[in-house]
Amino acid sequence: MNITGAIFDLDGTILDSMDMWLNAGELYLQSLGIQAEADLGATLLQMNMDEGAEYLQKHYQLPYTIPEINQGIISVLKDTYTHVIQPKPGMVQLLQFLQDRHIPCVIATSSDTELFTDCLKNRGLDTYFRKIFTCSELNTSKSKPLIYQVAAEYLGTKPEQTLVFEDSPQALKTARLAGFHTIGVYDEYTHGNASLEEAKQYSAAFCYGMPQIIGYLSQL
Repeated sequence: MNITGAIFDLDGTILDSMDMWLNAGELYLQSLGIQAEADLGATLLQMNMDEGAEYLQKHYQLPYTIPEINQGIISVLKDTYTHVIQPKPGMVQLLQFLQDRHIPCVIATSSDTELFTDCLKNRGLDTYFRKIFTCSELNTSKSKPLIYQVAAEYLGTKPEQTLVFEDSPQALKTARLAGFHTIGVYDEYTHGNASLEEAKQYSAAFCYGMPQIIGYLSQL
């Protein structure tokens, strides 16, 4: 393979965690013994964290400040990562496939490391990655190519020789337009009909499971 490095997204790509993010508000309310309304996740999805916390505070008459609610949500997310979230089926085999071919891997994620490092360690995934890059630490988002460029510079690889594994259509678009070899990873919670087509559009290959990805990489 003419591939010299690999950059992995975390949520929806390495980890089967998108359902948790879509239902973070509901999980937080459950921790307080409160029943969430139907479709709360869809409502909060349109808001940033502070707006979502304010919505929960007012709608459920919570006796907590916005920062306290945010911290409560973070605590629930970290606990769920640590004790519930699992890697996507076949992920370990894919990572071992790359390791056997001496292709170094890093993580580039929009999530904060404090949330998921225990999860990676407990699932035996941390040893496959040389470094973790986060959007918050770089003060960027995946609508810009900076996080992929910084990761590739760390790996010492050229974009066209660097795999980028992502489920997000926007992230795939950003990486593809920046010259990276994009691999779209299917996630049932990420891809509606429209977003699935966009994800495919910006993927050098779009795969529905890790065996399919390994098969594709074996032919490069």
